Amino acid sequence: MPNNPTGYTSIDDLKRIIESIVGNDGGVIWDAPYIFMLLKLTRNKAIFDKSLLETTLERIKEIGQKYYDDVCILSSLSKTCLIAGLRFGMATANEDWITNMNAIIGRENLSSVTLSLFVGKHILEAFLRNPITHEWTCEILADRLTVLIEELSDYLMLPGNGTFGGLYVLIRTPEDGNKFAKKLVEEYGIVTIPGSSFCGKPVNVVRLSLVATPWKEGDETWIESVRVLKKALS
Repeated sequence: MPNNPTGYTSIDDLKRIIESIVGNDGGVIWDAPYIFMLLKLTRNKAIFDKSLLETTLERIKEIGQKYYDDVCILSSLSKTCLIAGLRFGMATANEDWITNMNAIIGRENLSSVTLSLFVGKHILEAFLRNPITHEWTCEILADRLTVLIEELSDYLMLPGNGTFGGLYVLIRTPEDGNKFAKKLVEEYGIVTIPGSSFCGKPVNVVRLSLVATPWKEGDETWIESVRVLKKALS
């Protein structure tokens, strides 16, 4: 899932990867892409551009139709309805892949049906009937990312192609990310993930969640937390 942790999204790159793998008799599983979370980046802010999102989704549909036999796209509710931790979602793939998935799910996951399954089923059905919840989420993400751009432009690592898709951003740190992440928790109460978790080696980077802080009107808690983070970085 290439968006995590950088937010980099490129349908052209996706198409090239699929063509390469399928051309060598392989199959592609695109695991939980943030296909409903796409923002436009300008020099000083992030914007939710609905037309950009709709155009991107149409291109993904075209790719899915063209490579129907060889590509499976998985998307969970945590990426569409902002319900982190609820591992419930949908799959788009050919009939044979779906049949195999249903057999595995029925045997391994549903032996003891839980309340979260019923909740997830209800939410997913509502989203598929009227898929609009992600639009509200994208507006919030754009506002929060804009705050980061305004306050932490010297530390923020954003894609260079003018778009951003994801629920996380990378922050440059003044020291090793593992040490800095520990300091953030102990001294400032801010939780991040060291960049070494994604790079496979120590780096001066941490990953910051855009959604871990609960939202309320005005988003004062997020704004204050970003300013605390700025103080820690400087």
